[in-house]
Order: sequence, then C-alpha cells, then structure tokens
Amino acid sequence: MTSTNQEQYQKRVFQCEGHTFADPGAEFSAEQVRQHLLQYFPSLAHSTTEEKVQDGVLTVTFRKQVTRKG
Repeated sequence: MTSTNQEQYQKRVFQCEGHTFADPGAEFSAEQVRQHLLQYFPSLAHSTTEEKVQDGVLTVTFRKQVTRKG
C-alpha cells in the first residue's frame, strides 16, 4: 500500500470489482472502508490496495489477489 499525504488531494473515491464508491468520510481509513465492503464483496478478504492521486482525487482501488486452491 502506498502512503499518500492528505494535502495532495481534496477528494477520495474507492473502487472495487468495477464499482466506484464515494468517500464515507475522512475519519475512515482505507482499511476500514475495505472491511465494510467485505460484507458485500467477500473476495476483498485477500485483496491488495492501490492508491493513486490524479487531478486532486485520491482513487483507492481494492484488487482481489489471484490465489490457487489446493
């Protein structure tokens, strides 16, 4: 996970499995948002987090990790 300084962006959005979610509030960390989304997207249990700042918007993307069974 990349640490991002809040002064670099004015807004956050979260992306998961093709869906975009608005920021629930600055008091929630990306990990807390991931934990909340976990009840709707179980594949996030083993996901990675990517953060990217562009045009004043921090986009936090949760990507599921490809794992092998067996």
